[in-house]
Amino acid sequence: MIGVAGLTPAWQQIMVFDDLQANEVNRAKEIHWCASGKVLNCGLAIHRLKGGVVTFSPAGGINGNAMKQSFLSSGARAIWIDSEVETRVCTTLISHADNSITELVENSRGIPTRELDAYLRCFAQSAGELSLLVVTGSLPDGTDPGYYREILKRSPVPAICDFRGPGLLACLDLHPLLVKPNRAELETTLGRKLDNEKELLAGMRELIEAGAQWVLITQGAGEILLASETESFKYSPLEVPVVNSIGCGDCFTAGLAWAIDQGKSIPDAVPFGIAAAADNLQQLLPALLDPQRVTELAKQVVQLDV
Repeated sequence: MIGVAGLTPAWQQIMVFDDLQANEVNRAKEIHWCASGKVLNCGLAIHRLKGGVVTFSPAGGINGNAMKQSFLSSGARAIWIDSEVETRVCTTLISHADNSITELVENSRGIPTRELDAYLRCFAQSAGELSLLVVTGSLPDGTDPGYYREILKRSPVPAICDFRGPGLLACLDLHPLLVKPNRAELETTLGRKLDNEKELLAGMRELIEAGAQWVLITQGAGEILLASETESFKYSPLEVPVVNSIGCGDCFTAGLAWAIDQGKSIPDAVPFGIAAAADNLQQLLPALLDPQRVTELAKQVVQLDV
C-alpha cells in the first residue's frame, strides 16, 4: 500500500474558452470542477493505475466537502483531517485560440496547530499499512518547515519527497529513497541558478551528499536527470498533444511510485513516471490515467547518454 501525504489540496476549476482576451469579458464554453492539488492528483493517479493507495489530506468548509465528494467518487481511498480553514480554489484557464494554459493559484492558508497535530496522529495510526510513502506539495502559510520531517519520522518505509526548499533540506538526513524537485525548485532549494547540465548534476550531488539516496530532476519539456551516489541517467520526454498541463508533475510522481511499489528499480521506474505525465498531458481533467496507455507510453521512453 502506497501512502500519499500532503497538506495543500485544492478544489479545482477548469474553464475552457474559444479565445481568452485580457481586459475583456470572456465567456467560457466549458467549466469543470474536480478534486486536485498535488496530494490528491498523486493519490488519484496511483489509484487509476490500479495501485493500492491511501491519501492523507486536510479538507475544510464548503470547498473541502465538494473536493472530498469528487475524490471519493473515483473509488480512491482517503483519510481526511477536518479543518476549520476553507480549502483553497485554484483555476485553470485554457484558450483554444492560442493553446495557452493559464493557472490562477490560491496559496493555502495556515492550518491551526491542533489540526497539524491531528494530521500526524492520523498518519501514524495508518503508517503500519504502508510499503512506500510519497510526501508532496508545498506547506501552508506559517507551517514549520520541518513538518514533513515529522511525517517521515513516523513512517518506516522508503519515501519519495516531492517538495522543495528548507523543508526538503530538513529531511535529507533521514535518507529518503528519492527526492524529486523540478529544476526551478532545485535552484530555490540551493539558493542559486543552475545554468547548464554540469551545474545541475552538481546540485543534485549536493542533495545526495546530504542524505538523499536518489535525486530526480524534471525540466518541463526538457530532459529528465536521475542520479545516485554512484550512477547517473538521462531520459528524453515524450512528445504528445497538449490538452492540459495541470497535474503532470504529480502524475510523474504517481507513475514512478507505482512502478517502484511493483518492484521495479529506480532507473526502470522512471519511464513509467514519464509515461504517466505524458498521458495526463492529453487529458482535460487531471490524474485520469489509463494503465494500458501508460504501459505503452513507457515503452517509448528513450534513455540517453549522460
